[in-house]
Amino acid sequence: MTTSSSWQPWKKWISIALAVPLALDLALGVYLWQAGRHDPQAMRAERDGLAIQAKLLRADVLRGQKIRASLPQARAECDDFYNDSFLDGATGYSRIETDLGQIASHAGVKTTASSAFFTAVRATFSGATEA
Repeated sequence: MTTSSSWQPWKKWISIALAVPLALDLALGVYLWQAGRHDPQAMRAERDGLAIQAKLLRADVLRGQKIRASLPQARAECDDFYNDSFLDGATGYSRIETDLGQIASHAGVKTTASSAFFTAVRATFSGATEA
């Protein structure tokens, strides 16, 4: 082997190693040149559109913060509604039994002991947890 033949692959790799960054630099220069040719009016329109979008997003964030701040009040209202509207088991069953007894007596149906109508059974929810 001669020295000139052993240097041949090194020269090829060095040429490639220099050509690749040069080609990338040239491609980047062309891209930047094309990007700089945009119409200033189009760029202003894009900027204005982005400003409007940012303003809408800020309004959404403020709305979300207001909703988050009003959640304790909504929870209190829901708790009040639940406590005022739904009766506990003993009171609720007695009212239902009384109503059914009145309906049965108006219809002329004989009923037995009112406690035979309903029995309290605790509801089970698979996988549900109470907060």
